[in-house]
Amino acid sequence: MKKLLILLCVLAMLLSLPGVASASPPEPGQFTITGYTTSYDWEPLPSGLTKFHLTAAGLVTGYFAGTFTFEEWGIVDLNPITGEGSGRGTNHGLMTVTTDAGEVFTRFGGQTDSQTVWGNFTVLHGTGDHKDLHGQGTYTGNAGLVFLVVFTGRFHSKP
Repeated sequence: MKKLLILLCVLAMLLSLPGVASASPPEPGQFTITGYTTSYDWEPLPSGLTKFHLTAAGLVTGYFAGTFTFEEWGIVDLNPITGEGSGRGTNHGLMTVTTDAGEVFTRFGGQTDSQTVWGNFTVLHGTGDHKDLHGQGTYTGNAGLVFLVVFTGRFHSKP
């Protein structure tokens, strides 16, 4: 009888393990920001490159729905007065997405060629229903005073 009980316990554990081992991976998601530049400052560098800082705002649709603001810094091979240069450069920034359920704070960084932007993003933390949200992914879109950028990644909540 004792051996049967041990066998049943082992069998029960084996049957329950596939459910644990097959825990779902982070959920894929995509959101789009459509926005406009609200301020833009630049400074020529001795190297001939241009350092810039900008802020932007607009709407978010997709995995998140609401509004966003971001602040971005970068260096680009482009003279804002003459338009000369390749337009290639790097950028990084912080974005806040505001939804009815709370806020999501992300960090992003990537590259530009003055017509497009692309790079990576990471969810830093959130508030409200998003307080335990984590995630990361990539982004791509158009560069300019008015823009549309698509963020694609995987999101999960961990307390």
